[in-house]
Amino acid sequence: METHTAEWLSLLARWVHIIAAIMWIGNSMLYNWMDRNLRPGKDHNETKFGELWMLHGGGFYRLEKFRAQSSTLPPLLYWFKWQSYTTWISGFALLILVYFQSRGAFLLNPANDLSYGEGVATALAFLATGWLVYDILWRIPSKGSGIKIVLSLLLLVFAVKFATDTFSGRGAYLMVGAMLATLMSGNVFFHIMVSQRKMMADIESGQDQDMALYTRAKTRSIHNNYITFPVIFTMMSNHFANLYGHPLNWAILLILMCMSALIRHFMNIRFTWKPWFAACVATFLVSGLLLFLVFQFGAKPAHASSAAASATDGPAVTFDEARPIIQNRCLPCHSETPSTDNPMYAALATTTGGVHFDTPEQIKAYAERIKIRAIDQDTMPLGNMTGMTTEERTTLARWLAAGASIH
Repeated sequence: METHTAEWLSLLARWVHIIAAIMWIGNSMLYNWMDRNLRPGKDHNETKFGELWMLHGGGFYRLEKFRAQSSTLPPLLYWFKWQSYTTWISGFALLILVYFQSRGAFLLNPANDLSYGEGVATALAFLATGWLVYDILWRIPSKGSGIKIVLSLLLLVFAVKFATDTFSGRGAYLMVGAMLATLMSGNVFFHIMVSQRKMMADIESGQDQDMALYTRAKTRSIHNNYITFPVIFTMMSNHFANLYGHPLNWAILLILMCMSALIRHFMNIRFTWKPWFAACVATFLVSGLLLFLVFQFGAKPAHASSAAASATDGPAVTFDEARPIIQNRCLPCHSETPSTDNPMYAALATTTGGVHFDTPEQIKAYAERIKIRAIDQDTMPLGNMTGMTTEERTTLARWLAAGASIH
C-alpha cells in the first residue's frame, strides 16, 4: 500500500476509533452510575427499579427505570449499540493497518520463528479463542459467580503470558487489549442486544418482562464496565516502550490491569462504601510499589545492561565512530528517504513521528531519545531488525556518555 494512502487510512481509523470509544465508554459509565444511584420514588412499586434527578445544562432531568409493558412503550425508543460496533470495527481496521500491513514489524517477536503469515494467523486465533473461552465459561449455569471470576482471572494471566511470549512486547500489549475489547463488543452483540430484542418481543406480544434476560444483559454489561480501564491502558501503551520492552512486561501488564480494574470497582461502590477513596489510593500505592520492585530488582534487557555498564569504561567515542552505527542501524527507518532494502523500512518510516537522523544536527537533537530507546530500554531498533550488536550499543553509550558531541 502506498505510504501516503496508509497514513490517511490510519488517521481516519484512529479518529473514528477514538470518537466511537469515547461515546461507548461514556455511555457505559453513565448508565452504570445511574443504576447505582436509583432511589425509590413517591410512586414506587414492584415494577419500578427506582428514579433519580439530575441537573445539567441549566435544566433538570428526571430519570426512571422500570419494567415496561406494551402500553408503556413510546413510539421512539433509543438503543445504544453502534458505538460498540464502530469502536470494534475501527479498532480491527487499525490492527490491520498498523500491525498486519507492516509485515508484522510491530507484531512479531524476533526471538520466535513465526513467519508473517503465522503471526497474523496466531493473532486472529488469539482474539477468537479469547472470546470463545470466556463466553463458554460464563454461559455455564451456576448459583454464584465466584468460581467463574477466579477462573477468568487465571485465564487472563495465561493469555497475557502467552501473548508476551509469542508477540513483540508492543504487539502483546495491543493484542491483550484487542482481545478484551473483543470480549466487550461480543457481550454487546451476542448477549446484551439479543436479550433486549427478546425482551422487546415479549413486551410487544403482551407478555411480562423476563427478568432472566435482564440479569443476563446486566451481567455482561457489568463485565464491560470492569474491563474498560484495562483496555484503555493497553490502547495507549504503545507510547511507553519502557513498559512493553521490559523482560517482565507480562508482570507489568498484569499489575497495571489489576490496579485499574480495582480502582474501577471502588469507583463503582463509592456510593455505598465510604472508604472507597482510601482504597483507591492504597491500590495505587501498592501497585506502584510492585512496579518499583519489578524495575529495581527484575531482569534487565541484556543489551541495555551490558551497554549501560560499559558506557564509562574505556576510551571516549567520537561522532565519526558513532555515526556509522546510526546510519546502518537506525537510518533505514528514521529518515526522510527510508531504505528500500526491506519493505518494512518504508512502512515503519511513517510511524517515527518525524524523528529523523539524516544530519548531524538531527542526531544531536535526539541524542537523549537514542540513549533511552537504544541503550536504557533496548527497544530500538524495533525488534532489532537491523541487527544492532551489543558492541555497537556500547559504542553508542560511550559516545552519549561523553556528551554526544558532533564535532
